[in-house]
Amino acid sequence: MSKGIEGKVVLITGGSTGIGAAVARRLAASGAKVAVAARRKDKLDEVVAAIVAEGGAAKAYARGIAYAIGQPDDVDINEIVLRPTSQEF
Repeated sequence: MSKGIEGKVVLITGGSTGIGAAVARRLAASGAKVAVAARRKDKLDEVVAAIVAEGGAAKAYARGIAYAIGQPDDVDINEIVLRPTSQEF
């Protein structure tokens, strides 16, 4: 991993399985605070639980992704911003 990742917040999309999950775990192991987003909440929760169990910092964001996929016709995808409502990390 690149130097300076420790303590940075990184958003991983598609983080519930495969490469996304592996990258999320690796970044968390390197000290990043990982925000993991995906459509499948059950798998996403498993990834986040594994990261936290290993001492990493991670939060799941399934609802924002679900909203983006089922967005209203009058909302452009570029207008959607995922951000925590409070300082979670």
